[in-house]
Amino acid sequence: LQMTAKSWDMDENGKFVEADTGDFVFYPKTVTIPPNSQAVVRAGYTGNFPAAEKPYRIIIDEVPTITPADKVQNKVGVGLTPVLRLSIPVYVVPEGALPGIQLELGGLKTDKNSLRVGVKNLTGFHVDLKNVAVKLFKQHAPLTEKAVDLQLKRVLGGRLVYIDLPLDVKKWCAQADEIEVKIDANGLKEPYQTKMPLKADCTLAQ
Repeated sequence: LQMTAKSWDMDENGKFVEADTGDFVFYPKTVTIPPNSQAVVRAGYTGNFPAAEKPYRIIIDEVPTITPADKVQNKVGVGLTPVLRLSIPVYVVPEGALPGIQLELGGLKTDKNSLRVGVKNLTGFHVDLKNVAVKLFKQHAPLTEKAVDLQLKRVLGGRLVYIDLPLDVKKWCAQADEIEVKIDANGLKEPYQTKMPLKADCTLAQ
């Protein structure tokens, strides 16, 4: 196994954007683990401690075994062999207590079969989302509601990520004039909730 580290960010779809970093050293950098055994690898952070959280990922890659030339020539035991790759999130944080979670609705978008709810993290520390729910209204009367439960859906500090909720956009957006959005996350005493006017295309009216 070979150890490396990446700094990481995310785009508005929640996709990882990784970059090489020299902020970590590993000892040993490579390790061989026999069957039914274990090994210890020490990871040392060499960067500066920031004013806000810095996200990284520790990458553990299995180094493929080289097939001997005689086996390749005789086609003995040759085939596709999957290799292990682990990506472990690590956060470097400043000293002191972490601030409370602060979320807000960061906008709405539509796709053919989904309403995309923007979740904006107002703090400098990551948040683990649990649930996003919406309810559509016409003249204060409920029309329809949708919700999605989330697992391991993180929003990094200061980032905006859109969460897709399945919805017949063509049917419901033409009728609705108001939306209620509820966002729940680990560590929140109560879910964030807001109610706002809608345009006919399911974008916010203000």
